[in-house]
Amino acid sequence: FANPCGPGWAALGVALFTFSFYAGAIGMPFDDPNVSTLASTSLIIGGLVVFISGMWAFATNDTVYATIFTLYGSLFGAIGTLCIMGFNVYNTVSDDKTISHAAGTFWIAWMLITFVLFIGTIRYSAGTTIFMGLLFLSFVILAGGTWVGRRTAIKAGGWFSFFASLASIYNA
Repeated sequence: FANPCGPGWAALGVALFTFSFYAGAIGMPFDDPNVSTLASTSLIIGGLVVFISGMWAFATNDTVYATIFTLYGSLFGAIGTLCIMGFNVYNTVSDDKTISHAAGTFWIAWMLITFVLFIGTIRYSAGTTIFMGLLFLSFVILAGGTWVGRRTAIKAGGWFSFFASLASIYNA
């Protein structure tokens, strides 16, 4: 079998890059209702390609990358599905705290998973560790920002996602 890390990291980087532009309001308004690009990129590139790379990594006995790609392929599949259903996981600033808390809980769960993976990759690869650290910081800021409804914090989380996407593309 060939090495699945190239396509896995590249697809993860592209999906995270697209997500960071929406969450960080980089070059577009923060409350842009058109999330079709995010939905399609998340489902196909971030969801399907990254998940398949994870299964491919299992076949090559690389459990670290198999775990990373499978989990984050699932994450982007969930983001794409939520976008199609009309639930915006990054722009939850509203008077309804139920929505903010639901999105905050979503990011807290992914923050915890990412922290465990970050600890596990510290002695594995510098590029992977840097990616996991930036992604962890992104999820911490996104969780806090969505939970309390602070646009500035959500945008900062988007910027950390942008830097994590660059680390992912570098790893490819």
